[in-house]
Amino acid sequence: MILASTAQQSFDHQPALSSPNNQIPRDRISSQAVHLLTQLPGPNVAGAGLIQNFITSGTELFNDDDFNIRVDHNASEKLNLFGRYSFADFRHHAVGAFGPVVGGPGLSPDGFAGQSLARNQSIAVGANYVLKPSLLIDFRFGFFRYHVNVVPNDLGTTSAKDAGIPGVKPGRHPYLRHAIRFC
Repeated sequence: MILASTAQQSFDHQPALSSPNNQIPRDRISSQAVHLLTQLPGPNVAGAGLIQNFITSGTELFNDDDFNIRVDHNASEKLNLFGRYSFADFRHHAVGAFGPVVGGPGLSPDGFAGQSLARNQSIAVGANYVLKPSLLIDFRFGFFRYHVNVVPNDLGTTSAKDAGIPGVKPGRHPYLRHAIRFC
């Protein structure tokens, strides 16, 4: 197993000597690291060597539903009223560059990988009253609710346990895997 992908010399941390053939000996690599590395897809660019040897593409799903309702009412010559309600649902699902099991960065420019459900709701009411031709009283009230629920694609899986990493409880550290960057 070759882990060095540059012209730099690889070193074994115990003792601090250079590794033979610029390779880390297999018995020096933990079983957890081997498991994680076997989950990565293999190179798919012919002749690329050890670096820049994987290209991927895919699609993301983004759906939304929204509407606005507004009512204007001229209650009298001096009093005008209005009310508005707005609603929007957004659903975004993106698989990581290395697939649903390993994940990795998303394929869009922002790198998002996971599921995002968002709901926006707002309400506004207002009234204006002409007290006299040179004086207008205006009242406005508004409320906005913005709720976003984002979860990684592997939420609820036991990928850390499957790799032999003890003590990681599902649901308690849902973003742990994303702290390990593969690119």
